[in-house]
Amino acid sequence: MTPEERERLEDLCRRVAEEKDPLTFEKLVLELNELLEQSTHAFIPIPKPLPTSRLAVDTHRKKR
Repeated sequence: MTPEERERLEDLCRRVAEEKDPLTFEKLVLELNELLEQSTHAFIPIPKPLPTSRLAVDTHRKKR
């Protein structure tokens, strides 16, 4: 997370905690979620599907 993103995160958290108006609160939470989603994509890898082996398929067929 960049220093600018961290500063924005802190500002949004403070504003969410203090907000009284439900509509403004919802907008701030959505903005906060977008920021978090963008920043987590930078360092959380998308998992790759597990390889399937032919042995696992053959074993499954034999049990039927």
